[in-house]
This record gives sequence, C-alpha cells and structure tokens, in this order.
Amino acid sequence: MNIFTAIWHYIESVFKGLAGQALQSAKDFVVNFIKTDLGQDALAAVEYAETLANASGPDKQAAARQHLIDLLKQSGKDVANFATSELNWFIETALQALKAGITSATASTGSDNNATPTA
Repeated sequence: MNIFTAIWHYIESVFKGLAGQALQSAKDFVVNFIKTDLGQDALAAVEYAETLANASGPDKQAAARQHLIDLLKQSGKDVANFATSELNWFIETALQALKAGITSATASTGSDNNATPTA
C-alpha cells in the first residue's frame, strides 16, 4: 500500500465517522423536537395533511401550515412572529419524523433508535 492510498483510507474513515455522528445528531434532534408541544402540533398538522387524498404536494403543505397555525392559536401561542419559512421548517421536520417512523409514542419511549431521517 502506498502512502497516498493510506492517506485516502484515513480521510475516508474520518468522513464516515463524521457522517455517522451527524446522522445520530439528526435523529436525536427529530426525536426531541417531536417530544415538544410544537413538535406534537407539527406532527398533527402533517398527519392531517396526509389525509387529503386528492391534494397536491403544495396544497398539502399549505393545509399543514394552516392547520399548524390553528393548533398553535388554540393552545394560546402567538403565531404572528413566526415566518412562513419557520412554519414550513416545523412541518418538514415533522414530515421527516413521520417518514422515519418517529411518532408521538416512539419519541416518548425512545423505541425509534434505528429510525433514519429521509430526504
């Protein structure tokens, strides 16, 4: 094995280690987000939008955003200071949790340790 191959294998192993740590951090973040009241509301909004069978992707996103706003208002939260991009981010995080099989129940029990967020 020449020196360049050895260096390449070392660099490759470092990047694989960093990627593994980043993936675990993402999983932990999603689980912890779903445990919050905001995460619960975002998950409920996504689940609601998923019931809209004939709606397009953008229509489902708009429905989820409006449903999230309604849920936040019902729980007494001031939504006037949330930008649309922030609401979309909450919804996207909840959608990724749902796709990875992270639900309210699995987030609270920690039984989602092997769940993998998807793009």
